[in-house]
Amino acid sequence: MKRWITPFIDDLKTMKTYLAAVTILFIAALWVGATNEHLHELLTPQLEQIKQLAEEVSQADNAEHVLFGVIVINNAVKAVMVVYLGILLGIYPILFTLLNGMMIGYVYELTEAGTGDALSLFLKGIVPHGVIEIPAILLASAYGIRFGVAGITALFNKGKGKALADLFRVSIPLGALLVILLLIAAVIEAYVTPFIMEL
Repeated sequence: MKRWITPFIDDLKTMKTYLAAVTILFIAALWVGATNEHLHELLTPQLEQIKQLAEEVSQADNAEHVLFGVIVINNAVKAVMVVYLGILLGIYPILFTLLNGMMIGYVYELTEAGTGDALSLFLKGIVPHGVIEIPAILLASAYGIRFGVAGITALFNKGKGKALADLFRVSIPLGALLVILLLIAAVIEAYVTPFIMEL
């Protein structure tokens, strides 16, 4: 176990630049999603799909358990995809970060956040699980972009192939960490958030 965890922790310390980059990208996407009306037309179908899925889940027996399963599977699969598909020039994690940021910004705008109960409703619905889920997604995106950089570097400089191989090894404990974080976030979203929303 130690031979996996120690290299990952050491590697994580080198990720400051990538983490800063995806954080800035995410914050910019939040602002764009909240203010750009032209993008709202593109984001509305995505939001409608989420609403439809939520309605279907709410009608199932043991809806909370079903919701938990859907959230875990959806988020865990996407997080792993973000990491490994990043090797394709880092495009997928960049788009994933932008889409998630813009979607949250759009939801914020829809609730007319910033005034009274609307802001409270948004914070209750997003913050409890978001404080874990969003950093996990940003971590996945940061490593995905790094995979893209490492892939491009290895392609044009064969001497850098070892760095890419080392990154693949680090991605194993990374994947485990992401699943654990998203599992905790899913527990909060499925079982705690509905209770908080009623307060």
